[in-house]
Amino acid sequence: TAQQSLQDVEHLIAEGNVATALKLLAKLQVGGRGPQLSQVTLHGLVKGLLAGKHFTAAIPFMRESIERFDENRSGMQLNLAKLLLHLQRPRKAAEVLRDMRRVPMDSRAQSAWQELAAHAQHQVDSGVVEVSE
Repeated sequence: TAQQSLQDVEHLIAEGNVATALKLLAKLQVGGRGPQLSQVTLHGLVKGLLAGKHFTAAIPFMRESIERFDENRSGMQLNLAKLLLHLQRPRKAAEVLRDMRRVPMDSRAQSAWQELAAHAQHQVDSGVVEVSE
């Protein structure tokens, strides 16, 4: 069943078997939207993808987390912006940062935001050409 498969995905992610979890998720999502992962599972998947340097694969899951969950949203947005800058996508990073402007941030997050915004502007000014996701 879909519920059992979702539990299998969660178990694989918890074990750190991200590659197999992604394959199973892809099978579940054939023909439209598949099951929605819990916040813990989604964050575990993102963490596993980033640890394995599967940066591009992590982006849609980071975006989903930002869209679906309030908890730790600004932290995930800052990490997404940082990742997009690492991948030399300053305009996409600037979009993520722009979406954060209306959210209250603590001084540490505000400082990180300013640093990332300056870095994005520097990449744009340096003529970085972005490739689409």
